[in-house]
Amino acid sequence: MCCQMTLGAVACRPVLVCGVGQPQSVHVRWRRRHGVRKQRWLAYGRTVIEVDHEFVRSIYTNDPDGTFVEWTYNVRALNEADRIEAERLLLDDSPSDQPGEAAIFHSPPVAV
Repeated sequence: MCCQMTLGAVACRPVLVCGVGQPQSVHVRWRRRHGVRKQRWLAYGRTVIEVDHEFVRSIYTNDPDGTFVEWTYNVRALNEADRIEAERLLLDDSPSDQPGEAAIFHSPPVAV
């Protein structure tokens, strides 16, 4: 499911993903950095995970209904080398021995 929606004054395209073996999740491509988004989720009491994927940066959390949410924005354009690497990885049936991207976990502030 993909629909156009407006968050504040900015249009975005959230994508609801419901796949076999995959929990329901929403992926939102954002045109700006997501510092404000991250602070809102933390203020709401949600743990936020931040990952730099090299070409996009993402934050992840669970919304109040338990839906896994990803907010992402591009940090650079994809190029031919990226396409070749993606194709290589799709055709490789052996697990990678390379470490993945480091995740930074942000915990909500503790109420006193």
